[in-house]
Amino acid sequence: MILITILKKLKGYVKLTVSGAFVEKFLNLCAQGNIYIWDVKNINEKTYSLCMSIKGFKCAKKYAYETHTKLKISSKSGFPFFVYKLRYRKGIVTGCIVAVLMFVFLTSFVWSIEIEGNDAVSDKEIISALKESGFFKGSFRYFLDEEELQNKMLLKIKKLSWMWVYLDGTKARVEVRERVDPPEIVDKTTPSNIVASFDGLITDIIARDGEAMVKVGDVVKKGDLLISGVVDLGEGKSRITNARGEVFARTWREKSGTQPLNIKKYKKTGKKITKKVVKLPWFDVLLYMDNDVPYTYYDEIKYQNTPSFFGLFDMPFTYRRTVYEEKEEYTQRLTPDTAIKLKAEELEQQIRKSLNDTSEIINITSTHTSDNDSVSVKVVCECVEQIGEKVFINGG
Repeated sequence: MILITILKKLKGYVKLTVSGAFVEKFLNLCAQGNIYIWDVKNINEKTYSLCMSIKGFKCAKKYAYETHTKLKISSKSGFPFFVYKLRYRKGIVTGCIVAVLMFVFLTSFVWSIEIEGNDAVSDKEIISALKESGFFKGSFRYFLDEEELQNKMLLKIKKLSWMWVYLDGTKARVEVRERVDPPEIVDKTTPSNIVASFDGLITDIIARDGEAMVKVGDVVKKGDLLISGVVDLGEGKSRITNARGEVFARTWREKSGTQPLNIKKYKKTGKKITKKVVKLPWFDVLLYMDNDVPYTYYDEIKYQNTPSFFGLFDMPFTYRRTVYEEKEEYTQRLTPDTAIKLKAEELEQQIRKSLNDTSEIINITSTHTSDNDSVSVKVVCECVEQIGEKVFINGG
């Protein structure tokens, strides 16, 4: 039934009011002439309503003439009548054609790229390499050669072992696999010593292989021998080995710096300007005339939005709005105590960043001097850390 209804709509049909003294004879002649009639309804003794195809209506006119029956069209339905009406609505037709062409055009390009499977290699690096290889937002999707692109990418980014591009409409999903480096081979045969990498007071020593040359409580300087790879076997004999072990020591890390009492600060004035840009894949459209920012000091805030085509895919442009908010400079006078605290915290953070994973700070002290314009601060962090460092014997 649904298929028949669709066919009727495609071919077009009319709904008629048939009236006269010989309506039944008219209907019989239509049946004999193989004219398909449906939805026949008796309105009164001499009037019927019915539906027939456009072709059938043209043939039925002669039967109406023969039977002195009057045919009146009450409604027209179907695709042919829709097309006929469009002849007088050129604007709508043109708009529909342009919309279809624009849709076909827009869906022929790649408008978004997603990267999957990367960890060590950043999205930015991969997208940059893709662009250098000729694949970017705005690329014509039907010109994509996946194998050629894969070869170019693997040559450009050595950390990748595999890459492929999957197209889903206007979206490209770039799947990568990173190269897994073989584990570092620890050389257990080359003779070596373990020396101090930093000055300190020995708190613990664990010689796994080799001979300990210091003991707990000894003070060592950077470069002093801690665990020797030359082991004395007695009777003038010795064995050369690869020294292994850990040596922990108390160390003192220090940093010094000066903090001015007068510091520069900034506050917003409330003035701002906005610059708008439409970013296309091939070039930018600037929606402003003056490139200069009329402020000496300012904050720059960027807002970016990519519109979508009725939620089906992203449009081929990005709307970016940059707001420049003016701020003015002023001088703030710090109290000596505040300046000392600020500089001490800064120096402590610098020391913490210089420590390794085995380091533990057990005490922090600071000293300072001051004058009318600044304070000088010195921070000392007492730590416990592993200071052993392997060096090969005779450049081995």
